[in-house]
Amino acid sequence: MPSPAFAEVWVLDFEYRAPSGCNPEVVCLVAHDLVGDRQLRLWADELVPGKPPFRVDSGALFVAYFASAEISAFLALGWPLPRHVLDLYVELRRLKNGIGHAGSLIDAARSFGFSLTTAEEKDSFRKRILAGPPFTDEEKAAILRYCESDVILTRKLLRRLLPKIIDEPKGFGQALLRGRYIRPSRAWSELGSRSTSDSTRRFVRIGDRSSYASSPRSMSATGCFWARPSSSIVFRRYSIVSALLGPAPLRGGFRLTKTPSRL
Repeated sequence: MPSPAFAEVWVLDFEYRAPSGCNPEVVCLVAHDLVGDRQLRLWADELVPGKPPFRVDSGALFVAYFASAEISAFLALGWPLPRHVLDLYVELRRLKNGIGHAGSLIDAARSFGFSLTTAEEKDSFRKRILAGPPFTDEEKAAILRYCESDVILTRKLLRRLLPKIIDEPKGFGQALLRGRYIRPSRAWSELGSRSTSDSTRRFVRIGDRSSYASSPRSMSATGCFWARPSSSIVFRRYSIVSALLGPAPLRGGFRLTKTPSRL
């Protein structure tokens, strides 16, 4: 486990409902801290807007399967986004590299020979959650158990995938960079429709090919950079919504030496 580098390592899962055209309505949260051996099982009325029940700075790592869903819940609660995210869906899909499909958490768990919840049970809970309140005490307890079963599956999946990630040169650091991209990309998805035309230009403006010759500072101002491998693929900067989430942490561009893995 990556505990030596982090004071807290949270494996977490939210349940929420998202009516058409609306932001998510968080139903509950279950989270396990692998370092401090703490567990949180919180219903919606126990989640304080703007005040997460754990640290989200560089001393904490958050592990999830399909982490963009968890980022949506953070945004809905007005919580600051976690600094470090490890998305096991992304990592499993990358490791498969086009051979097979990462699929749902249950699919991923079954591919490693373990599972706690059947697809039918999961579908039943999803339908009840989407139906919305009021929830009886029995339903709340059952939904929390269901949410926790996903956390347990994610913990098991982490044990299988982490050795494969850290076995690669700079593998864990690159996994954190991939996780870091999820924060602004999800924020754009959730908040972009309400952004002004000026802020939209700041998010996605990409210069023409003359930007290759631009200085790192001028390239940074566009909110993106160019990479120039043989196939002339253009990569958008992973912090494209720096106007929302703070100054961009990287400056300038980079050069690819290999064709990227198919994700």
